[in-house]
Amino acid sequence: MYNQNKMKLFFIVVSSAFLAVLIFTPYGFPLVFVFLVPYFIFLIQENSVIKLFLGSFLFKLIYWLVLTYFILDPLPYLWLVAIFLALPAGIIVLKRVIRSAGYLLLLTFVSVGYSIVDYLAVKYSLIPAFIGYLGVALGNGYFLGLAKYGGLFGLGLFAALINGVLAFFILEYIDFYRRSIKIRRFADVKNFIFAVIFALFILFLGIFISQWGIADRKKEYVSLNNSFKAAIISVDYDFDGGFYPSPRYFSLEQIAFIENFIAKKISVLEEQLKNKHFDLVVLPEALLDVELSDSADAKALTDFKISNNDVLIREFSGLAKRLKTPLLANFVTIREKNRYNSAVFFGVGGEILGIYDKNILVYGGEYWPFGNWHPFYYDIFRSRLSPRLPVFNSKYAYTPGSSDKIFNLARGARFGVLICLESQIPDRVATLERAGVNFLINPSSNNWIKIGLENYLFMSLNLRRIMAVSSNKPIIISGRRDYAGIIFPDGRVEIADFKTPLNLAIYEGEIRF
Repeated sequence: MYNQNKMKLFFIVVSSAFLAVLIFTPYGFPLVFVFLVPYFIFLIQENSVIKLFLGSFLFKLIYWLVLTYFILDPLPYLWLVAIFLALPAGIIVLKRVIRSAGYLLLLTFVSVGYSIVDYLAVKYSLIPAFIGYLGVALGNGYFLGLAKYGGLFGLGLFAALINGVLAFFILEYIDFYRRSIKIRRFADVKNFIFAVIFALFILFLGIFISQWGIADRKKEYVSLNNSFKAAIISVDYDFDGGFYPSPRYFSLEQIAFIENFIAKKISVLEEQLKNKHFDLVVLPEALLDVELSDSADAKALTDFKISNNDVLIREFSGLAKRLKTPLLANFVTIREKNRYNSAVFFGVGGEILGIYDKNILVYGGEYWPFGNWHPFYYDIFRSRLSPRLPVFNSKYAYTPGSSDKIFNLARGARFGVLICLESQIPDRVATLERAGVNFLINPSSNNWIKIGLENYLFMSLNLRRIMAVSSNKPIIISGRRDYAGIIFPDGRVEIADFKTPLNLAIYEGEIRF
């Protein structure tokens, strides 16, 4: 084997990690087919166990630090990287067991192994990390339709295999030209010529299969006979001015102010929706970020044991009743002293029809496994963090939901809810797909992202498009600092931007079922 300078290979690994970051930008998706090539060559050429582990550690650490710069806790990064180190461990074992293993065998192992290990790392990470899986980069290009056949993992495997073929070409090319002219043979040339042809063949075949899949999804969707009309709302951060009373006792004057504030914001929304007919109104996660304890609505307490936020319940109930339209809202509910991130479904009469509680909670933001202890660096950044974090006070910890809730519209359509980052978890989408829903609703809030929101929304939209194509279900998206709209099963996206003079966006669209 060609024995290149080890130090150069080591720095190539670092450059590969930074190159990886570009694949998650709007125009960087072609790089998904080449960014792994330097790292793959490093795995093949390097024989030092220490350097293989150290190089892989640096590669993934830089990769995740740059992609998820908004996460302050190092533990999630280290956990992701620790799982990923199974890849260099595997290549070390393979080299020891099959000492004469050629490029083809090693690169096949590396390509498939990377896809599997990287997927397992994001699946079992402490934070929802699927947004950083390499297949996400293909969510807005010619290869999106491959998600119909292999989902997110299939897209990642496809990209890794192309990288593997190109790495094979480069290694064969280097080996060929390092030989003297006298001993070069056509048999030596054919390997890297074959690699180029094979890579191009796979790419064009991938495009063909993808477009076939998209056309098939579109045909299936258009053939559906029933439909309903939805009003989907998103808001900017300034819609409520960051107004969020925390769960504590208030004076009568303060309560009156809060009630008046909420009523004014609901009236702004109602003004945009009145005199129109809809079959469903969808509100974003925490449209009004209010949380009042010990303020129970009598009927909600009796029927659903909700002991808080009577003001929000009354306003959302009244809005559904006045619009004569079912309404899905999201807010904190406290039931039997447990705190939930809940999607609450109101009927046309203002009654609560059902509740879904978020199943998958976010480490640090929604639950904290270490009780009252937290690392020192949280105190350093405390002024920049929300005061309502379980890291600082356990009363803000959420309880995970224990089951899925399927809701029904009067027209017969069935839907499930994925709150915030749950829409980025393939298993959650697949669970609702198996439950027989006709469409999915994803209320979210991105208020926690201070820098880089635009790029995050691009990545998030890519991932949700993949979910829509793979599940064959339309996804309604609604959020704070997120788009309002629909992602269709053929990957089409129809959205309204939340950045408006009213800090409010309303998308009016039709969903078939």
